[in-house]
Amino acid sequence: MNEWYTLTDQLETPVSPLPDAALSRISARAVRAVHRRRRRRWLPLALAAALVLSACGYAAATGQFSHWFRYLAEDPSSPETSEDLLASLGTAIGQSQTADGVTATLDGALWDGNYLVLSLSLQGEDLPQLSLYQVDAEASWLLTSRASMEAELANTAREMTPEQRQAMQDYIDQLYTHPETSVAVRFGHPKIQYRWDEETDVYQLLVSLSQVVQATADEKELTLHLEDLSFYGGKTIAGPFEFTFTVERKQVQQTYTGDMTVEAEDGTLLQIRQVVLAPFRAEAQFAFLSVPGADALDILPSIDMIRFASGLEMSVSSSFGAQVSSPEDGDPLVGSMWTGPFYKVVDPAQVTAVRIGSTWLELDQMDLMEEGG
Repeated sequence: MNEWYTLTDQLETPVSPLPDAALSRISARAVRAVHRRRRRRWLPLALAAALVLSACGYAAATGQFSHWFRYLAEDPSSPETSEDLLASLGTAIGQSQTADGVTATLDGALWDGNYLVLSLSLQGEDLPQLSLYQVDAEASWLLTSRASMEAELANTAREMTPEQRQAMQDYIDQLYTHPETSVAVRFGHPKIQYRWDEETDVYQLLVSLSQVVQATADEKELTLHLEDLSFYGGKTIAGPFEFTFTVERKQVQQTYTGDMTVEAEDGTLLQIRQVVLAPFRAEAQFAFLSVPGADALDILPSIDMIRFASGLEMSVSSSFGAQVSSPEDGDPLVGSMWTGPFYKVVDPAQVTAVRIGSTWLELDQMDLMEEGG
């Protein structure tokens, strides 16, 4: 139910809060629910290099995900070593369309319930021979399919007033009448990267997006629309290509609970109550052990490194944020912090520690929750 309210919360759509929507009581700058995202200057290049697909051609039946998502593998020089992990997140799709003299094949997807990555291969004449390129594609979009959204509306309609049901239907109509502009308002456009492999003469796209595909369901029907893909030198692939497909969310995450203490820059102490590790993201739930100042969000530490069982340490501070909300009377101020997407897929079961600020949290000192717990 709350998912519908969240879906419309950032739109200029006059939708009243649903009866059971729990809005956080926010007060003062320190306790406003806001997102804080910071990026290191060197990270765009690092992310592009790590997330772009290897041009290994259409994959064989064995090891297909490590071919489609080579540079997301733990070791790109030996991607087959990450096949089990990638396949545990993956959905094979295999849909093809031809437009504007180009055949695009949507090979497969990785989805952990929050972050989605799609692999497409391209065939055609005069494709740009660019080894690494961020595609300008403002007319492209990725959404939950209209049929899926209307099914969700039907499932929750009995809990809504007639006015709320109509408002949600109006929202769906608005969204799919002009999805290219609606997505720009609500979600932002998908990130699209392009690679040509000189040795194999294979061309591929990597499409990624996060917020639009957040869900608690085990599968989700999505629609990807690609149009007017613009490249360096004035080359454009007009398309359009449109794929409607279902992705499966795989339960590949580790959740730890406990009572660990870290210190913010101003000396404020935070009690880390929960750490969640997913293949592309890490999150921590915390409570303030002392009253924070007005700039609490500006001085919060972040999850910036993780350590594997092998002893390897990896920086994960590509982008990160935090939010703080007012608790019930008498309870400490609480919040959450997150970082991601990681520049490569991570096996949560192999992570032994996370660093928040200058403090390493050893996960074996916390309790690992059972799946579904």
